[in-house]
Amino acid sequence: MKLISLNTWGGKLLEPLTVFFQKYKKEVDFFCLQEIYDSAEKKVIGGDMKSNLFAIIGTILEHHHGFFTPTTIGYDMTGSKHPRLQFGQATFYKKNIQIKDSGDFFVYRDKLDLISNNNRTAAKKLQYVIFNQNNSDFLINNLHGLWYPPTKFDSPERIEQSNKIYSFLHNFRGKKVICGDFNLLPDTESFKIIEKGMKNLVKDFNIPTTRNSYYQSHEKFADYILVSPDIKTHQFKVLPDIVSDHQPLFLEFGS
Repeated sequence: MKLISLNTWGGKLLEPLTVFFQKYKKEVDFFCLQEIYDSAEKKVIGGDMKSNLFAIIGTILEHHHGFFTPTTIGYDMTGSKHPRLQFGQATFYKKNIQIKDSGDFFVYRDKLDLISNNNRTAAKKLQYVIFNQNNSDFLINNLHGLWYPPTKFDSPERIEQSNKIYSFLHNFRGKKVICGDFNLLPDTESFKIIEKGMKNLVKDFNIPTTRNSYYQSHEKFADYILVSPDIKTHQFKVLPDIVSDHQPLFLEFGS
């Protein structure tokens, strides 16, 4: 199985992003995507992002099934109001994969609104799919973690988020992958809670950074793929394609 995790930056770099999906769609079984917009309206919103990005990607990935998890409704990432706009995560998987279960749940707050139009209060969810291969159950998790405070250090909210994620991972009896933009530095307690009992492939493969020149801060890490020890990692790498201010992470794995 092959998986790509990517924070799409809301489709800000749409042309190279669409080329990217065309390039990898035949090879990759799972695309776990963050910063996705979904709307029936086709327009450019705050930060030059695309309101119908989920539909754009879905048209390219015609042999994948996609499902969208909203974390905010009615606002873009800048806090501007757009009544019919949804923002969140999306996972696309090949249609020939037999999915046993899929869903999402809140890991921060429990409502999709913003408090006083403040985008720092946006809810967060963990999105997941469960499938079976060679008589083994696999759990794939897609996370876009709390972005505030922007320093990616510990906070009570991040600790709470991590504890909910750890509980879900710990209670699943099978092979596990969690990927995404965690918005955490690797030496934080919040990250270590999620990492417990898992293998951090960014660390194990000595990845120097998951960001690129579009990102202006000095922090080198936000994106991770963690796997349970019973998963065989055949290949892991940061892809060179510049399609966002985050770099795509590629994993080939099996039982």
